[in-house]
Amino acid sequence: MNQSTSSTGIRPTHEQISERAKAIWNDRGQPSGQDDEIWFEAERQVAEELAANERVVPVIAPAAATGVASTATALPQAAVPVGTLKGSGSRKRTKSR
Repeated sequence: MNQSTSSTGIRPTHEQISERAKAIWNDRGQPSGQDDEIWFEAERQVAEELAANERVVPVIAPAAATGVASTATALPQAAVPVGTLKGSGSRKRTKSR
């Protein structure tokens, strides 16, 4: 796999690379003779960003997209001490006198 290709095969566009290369070139003081080095650096940076964006998974999908009215079940459960929830039944009750 080419280093400039992300894990799912999405490649940076020429425009994306060109914009990044121009920014790098300006940041470096507009040096001459480093065109290829700057271009490849820009291509690598943009490809890494695209790959990172592909790994980001939304925690909650919009209800319209999933067809589910509530996304509450998709949320992680908070840690709650045993027996603190009303009606949990997980703790034996003793008679109070």
